Amino acid sequence: MDKPQYDILGFCSENYKDCFDFSIKSWLSTNARKIYIYTDGWTDDTRDDRIKFIDITEKDSNWINNVGKKLDCIIDYWDRKDSIDNFCFLDVDNYITSDISEIFEVNKTVALTRIDLPHKTVSAGNVFFNKNKISKKFLFDWKKLQDKHKIEKSWDKNHWGVAYDQTSLHELTWADIKGNNEYSITSLDSKIYNCEHNSNHFWIEKIKENKSKILHFKAKKWQDKKLVQEIKKIIENFKSKNVVFMMDVDLNGEGRYSSERRLPYKYSIDSWRKWCDKNDCDLFVLNDLVVDKEEMSVCWQRYYLFEILDANNINYDQILMVDSDTIIHPNCPNFFEMTEHKYVGVHNEGSYDWILRSIENYSKYIFNNKSIDWWRYINGGFQIVNKKHKEFFQDIISFYYSNKDNLIKLQDTFHTGTDQTPINFLLQDKNIELKILPYEFNMCDMMRKEILDNELTMTKIGWVYHYNCIPKEFGSPLDWMKKTYDHLYGSLTNKT
Repeated sequence: MDKPQYDILGFCSENYKDCFDFSIKSWLSTNARKIYIYTDGWTDDTRDDRIKFIDITEKDSNWINNVGKKLDCIIDYWDRKDSIDNFCFLDVDNYITSDISEIFEVNKTVALTRIDLPHKTVSAGNVFFNKNKISKKFLFDWKKLQDKHKIEKSWDKNHWGVAYDQTSLHELTWADIKGNNEYSITSLDSKIYNCEHNSNHFWIEKIKENKSKILHFKAKKWQDKKLVQEIKKIIENFKSKNVVFMMDVDLNGEGRYSSERRLPYKYSIDSWRKWCDKNDCDLFVLNDLVVDKEEMSVCWQRYYLFEILDANNINYDQILMVDSDTIIHPNCPNFFEMTEHKYVGVHNEGSYDWILRSIENYSKYIFNNKSIDWWRYINGGFQIVNKKHKEFFQDIISFYYSNKDNLIKLQDTFHTGTDQTPINFLLQDKNIELKILPYEFNMCDMMRKEILDNELTMTKIGWVYHYNCIPKEFGSPLDWMKKTYDHLYGSLTNKT
């Protein structure tokens, strides 16, 4: 399923513009549809098109009055024709470390966090809404209480907060603490969605432990450059670092990666790019050979994977090495979450006659008559690895150079594949812990399985489509890739 759409609102007076400059980049890094910044007259036309500035109030140097203006902002947004059902109001000193779409998947009315003040005070610094009758009642009940506290100046007479917006919000939701949830409030973990602490040391430890998604830089902590730098390093370390790796090398008219066949593979690349964007992954496409093709055949060069990513300063944890004759469904689940941090592949279901013949020949001529379990034999077009497999990939490269002549001769003589079968021998020989994903994640031999047809049946039962072993009489693999892409994504024209 697609992630829910949402907007972010914030109020920023001109004397807090440096805080806006600090926070806004993190807000823009989310999947928010639009960001509405309410101001006291200032604007910045150089910013991203997703940002909309709205002048709603007079300048006021009183901090208490300014933080109380958030309800005016929320009400204004609620009544706007361009508003949507899901939105949140964030104080401008909130820094977002990763996307927060999941909040709107669970929130049905209002979602709140509580901070570690007396009575577990409800925070007014970030409030999440789903527009409906209950949340509208909540909003106007809050406004009524806030106006009362503002007139009575009663917010400083208790320990519920330091401003009348927070005092009134806590009073409104006090019954929720007692179990009378009139407004169907969703309680969010403040350690994740509103992480703050007076002590910088304990705050940093808190962020590390909880991989916090929203950080509250209260008391102008954003002005502490050393602290900001340290926290940004921490954030970078716990962000998802999953990478999809593909090859798209122009060999001037030779082989799979030739000029004449290169352009249609853009359908594959674009489908993976869209999936990566949706799942917070990086896509890395190798366009150049690592070494001369006379020194090493192209398919083997992908096992320089770790060296390639390191040389390009690409951060990574898990990497999918996938063939460029694949198309991925836009709603494919995130398989990086299924790996258990093992070496991952998909069993090669189909072409069993070829597999057994390939195993037999490589066993006889390369691996000294060793045998392997064919039911653990994986297709080479979909392999997920991580940093602990660096040494194994170095072993693969060494194996290639030690057996180069025999490997070339064997392929030329028996046509039993290049790297796929040797990799399976090496995986089993070195006892690499392997996790097998279901066929849906690498659907090979689709024509033989009668699921590659004019109805594109495979798109109804699986996620990753691998266009191998298609007989010539049934059309070009590239034509089928284009047809599948058009079916799932629409025309690629002017998109690459």
